[in-house]
Amino acid sequence: MRPTLALYRTFLARYLGPYRWHVLLLALAVLTSTIGAVWGPRILRDFIDGVVAQDSQRILLQAVALYVFVNVVRNLADALMEYLGESVAWAATNRLREDLLQHCIGLDMTFFNRHPPGVMLERIDGDSNQLAHFFSVFGIRLVSASLILLGILGVVAAEDWRVFGGMLCFLALSIWVMLAMRHFGVPYNERLREATAQLFGFVEERLASLEDIKSLGGVPYTISQMLNLIREQISRGQRAFSLGNLMWPLNLAIMGTGTGLLVGGGGWLVLRGEMSIGTVYLLMAYLNLLFWPLENLSHQMEELQKAGGSLVRIQELLDIRSALTDGRLSKAGQTPPRVQFANVSFRYASNEGPVLENVSFDIEPGRTLGILGRTGSGKTTVTRLLNRLYDPDAGTISLNGTDLRSLRLQTLRSLVGVVTQEVQFFRGTLRQNLTMFDPQIPDKRILAAIDRLNLTGWLAGLPAGLETGLSSSSLALSAGEAQRLALVRLFLRGPSIVILDEAAARLDPATELEVESALQELLDGCTGIVIAHRLKSVEKADDILILENGCVCEYGDRLALMADPDSELNELLRLGLE
Repeated sequence: MRPTLALYRTFLARYLGPYRWHVLLLALAVLTSTIGAVWGPRILRDFIDGVVAQDSQRILLQAVALYVFVNVVRNLADALMEYLGESVAWAATNRLREDLLQHCIGLDMTFFNRHPPGVMLERIDGDSNQLAHFFSVFGIRLVSASLILLGILGVVAAEDWRVFGGMLCFLALSIWVMLAMRHFGVPYNERLREATAQLFGFVEERLASLEDIKSLGGVPYTISQMLNLIREQISRGQRAFSLGNLMWPLNLAIMGTGTGLLVGGGGWLVLRGEMSIGTVYLLMAYLNLLFWPLENLSHQMEELQKAGGSLVRIQELLDIRSALTDGRLSKAGQTPPRVQFANVSFRYASNEGPVLENVSFDIEPGRTLGILGRTGSGKTTVTRLLNRLYDPDAGTISLNGTDLRSLRLQTLRSLVGVVTQEVQFFRGTLRQNLTMFDPQIPDKRILAAIDRLNLTGWLAGLPAGLETGLSSSSLALSAGEAQRLALVRLFLRGPSIVILDEAAARLDPATELEVESALQELLDGCTGIVIAHRLKSVEKADDILILENGCVCEYGDRLALMADPDSELNELLRLGLE
């Protein structure tokens, strides 16, 4: 895919539009700098000719003072350009990052299964960084270079038509080369960004599983694979740099030829008395000055190619649509709700076998369903479908008779609270992690929930209480403490549907006994689902569902199943399933 002018215009309008006054001030600074750049050499030409003609000292000093003033104003304008350009770049790219992050969060889990976190980091942050120059100074410097070129050509045309014609030819040749090659490096830069994303994704995944890699002897293989990815990145980087920067040596060759011709022609005209020494200096200065906007234009074309590759990748990301369509209903009816699965089948990928097949069950309001089964039988998939991280391939899932797909995702997920084995914490305070950054929850409620999970003593031992910094590494938490903090989150949310997916798996027997009443309190007044390998975890469930290879092996009232000596549940009890 090649970036179009419409794509460039769309991104510039969307992300620079809110900063139009900054851009206007930036344009004024560019105009001031351009006038200074074109006017300065004329002042020096008059000074040189005045020295040769032995003008009065007062006139020469006035020329010097004027030259100094023009240069000071020009440098101040350049400094303002840099400041405003960086400010606009950061503001615009941060808005772009925000839009990309919000878009990605709205995508379904299938997308994230295909794109590891490291790759997404490069897509959201790396490509946005690549556009910083494009947003900040590309247009301004393009206009600046064009104004300087027009100003120089106007002055040279007034001085000598022959030199003007020569400059015009060289300028036309340089611009033709730039336009002819403006898209040449785009595919190479796009491939480089993709290689960088793959490397970042690989590093992120391996760092996350470093303990397993070391303990299982996977270090040599990991290093070998990383070196292969680095070699691929270097190879693509070399091609992107060498083939994407061809305009620079071509412009050098063109300008070198022009400089030689001007020196020779100017000297010949001076010897014939048709041009003053000051005018020769003026033309040389303008030729050097002409080299800067051409160099700038060449550099901007190179940056445009890099930005083009990133723009294409960003637009491709924004064009991806979630497989989950948001519903329109903002209310789910009575609470706690009734949950029904009717002939639900699901597979994670089209080339994989079914994870669930014709699964049906009905949880009455306020009742708790215990789900048992071997690893890989589909237990966790049931909860993911209920939370609508995925949609089933067949069948329906409903709350109070309403298909989940008819409900707004925000409404559904406000009703469902989940605690899994893997508890995630975020960089912030303990209070922020427990409330999920909701400042409306008062400390009284937080402390009550902490006390309910027997964590008051633990909290008292923290250096700053609820304000203690917390992240994945800043505060050492045992598995049991992390699990209980996750339950505190659930108490604070007060959901209508509670899902405990091996929530007590990391608790030792003594701690599990301590929080047992809290778990029961959490389930009281809610529709609950408890997933477990241990039968003890579901001994207070109202109904039992046993899954095997994605199919319903047994389903019914727990007491009725226990009373049936031929039930699968009794068989598990006899085997002492743990």
